[in-house]
Amino acid sequence: MKRIGKSGLIVALLGLAMFIGANKLAKAEGPNLDSIIEGVNISGFVTTFYQWNGSEHSSAGDNGNGSGRDAMGFPNFLMFRDDNSFTLENVEIQVFKEATEEHPVGFGFVTNYGEIARNLTFGGRFSNGDNDNNDEDRVTVQQGYVQWIIPVGKGIDFKIGRFATWIGAELIEDVDNPNLTHSTNYNNSIPFTHSGLSMGYALTDTINITGYFVNGWDTFTDNNNAKSFGWQIAWAPNDKLSMVLNGIHGPEQANNNHDDTHLIDWVGTYVVNDKLSFLANFDYGWTEDNPGIKGNANSDAHWAGYALTAIWNFNDWMNLAVRHEYTDYTDEIGLSIWDFTATLNIRVSENLLIRPEYRHNGTNDEVDQAAFTGANTTGSNEDDDIFAIGFSYIF
Repeated sequence: MKRIGKSGLIVALLGLAMFIGANKLAKAEGPNLDSIIEGVNISGFVTTFYQWNGSEHSSAGDNGNGSGRDAMGFPNFLMFRDDNSFTLENVEIQVFKEATEEHPVGFGFVTNYGEIARNLTFGGRFSNGDNDNNDEDRVTVQQGYVQWIIPVGKGIDFKIGRFATWIGAELIEDVDNPNLTHSTNYNNSIPFTHSGLSMGYALTDTINITGYFVNGWDTFTDNNNAKSFGWQIAWAPNDKLSMVLNGIHGPEQANNNHDDTHLIDWVGTYVVNDKLSFLANFDYGWTEDNPGIKGNANSDAHWAGYALTAIWNFNDWMNLAVRHEYTDYTDEIGLSIWDFTATLNIRVSENLLIRPEYRHNGTNDEVDQAAFTGANTTGSNEDDDIFAIGFSYIF
C-alpha cells in the first residue's frame, strides 16, 4: 500500500510539473497581457452647463412662446443650442495606446455622449437610407483608429480608421480650448472628423508633414464615389512660436464625384511670456459649381473667416481668454457673422474646471434671420448676447 502511495505521488508530481511547464510555454508563446495593456491610457471628462440668451429668439415653430428656444440658431453649432436650459454637453471617454519606436503598434478610441454628439456627424448614408447621425442621437464614436510606426527613416506615423480633423485651431473637446464655446469659424467653416488614413513624417526637428486620404467631411460612410485628400505642414522653430498650414480637397456634395470643395487653413500660436499668449486662425474655402444663394449656374460658392484669441494667465489656476472673429458666408447663404467672446477659466482643483462666459454674436441684415434664429422678424439684424457657465470634471 505504501508503494502504491509513493508511485501515485510521483505520478502526481510529474503531472503537476508537466502542467506548469506547458502553462509557461503557452504564456511565452501566446499574447502577453502585460505588453498589451502597457502604455494604454484611459481618461475623459464630463461637461455640463447653463446658458441664457438675452435676445430671446424663439425656436422655429415655437409661435413665439419662448419654450425650447435656440441660444445659437445659426447654420450649425457643435453644442450650446438650448437656451435657458441646463444641458449635459459631453461625457467623453478616451482610450489611447500611442505607438512608439519600442512598441510600434497602437490604437485610439474616443466616444461622446450628450448634446455634442447630435452635430458631430451629419453626412453619408447607411444602406437602409437613414442618415449617419439622427438629430436626436446622443452618442457617437468620435475616433477609432489603428496606428503603426512604419520603420522607414525616422519612422512613418500611419493611422487608419476614424479620427478628429487636423484642420483648425480648436478641438472638439471644450476643456482643451481657450473658450467654453467653439468659434463660429470652427463650427461652420471646417470639418470635425474624417474616416480614412494618414501618413506623417518628421522632415527635421522643427518641420513635420502629413498626408491624408479620406472619405470626406464628417461621414462614417462616403456620400459619393470619390475620395478627398488633405495635407499638413507644421513648423515649430522654438517653444514660443508655431505655425501650421492645412488643406483638404475633394468632392463633398452628395452623389457628386466631380465638383470639388477646397479648404485652406492656417493656425499660428505665439507665447509672449508666462502671462500672455496669442492664437490666430484663418480659413478660406470654396465649392465648385455651387450657386448657393446667388442662384447662378456654374458659379463657385466661397467662404472665409478668422478667429483671434488672447489668453492672459492671472496665476496658475485662473486665466482669461478673449476671442474676436468674423466669418463670411454671403456666397452660400447670404449671411456673415462676427462675435466677441470672453471666458474666465477657473481651475478650482486638479479635476474641476469652472468657466463663466459672455458671448456676443452679430449678423448682417441680408438674409431672413428667421431661417437661422427662429426670430419672427425678416431682414433685420438679430444680435445675440449669451451668458453661460460650464462645469467640467476631468479624469
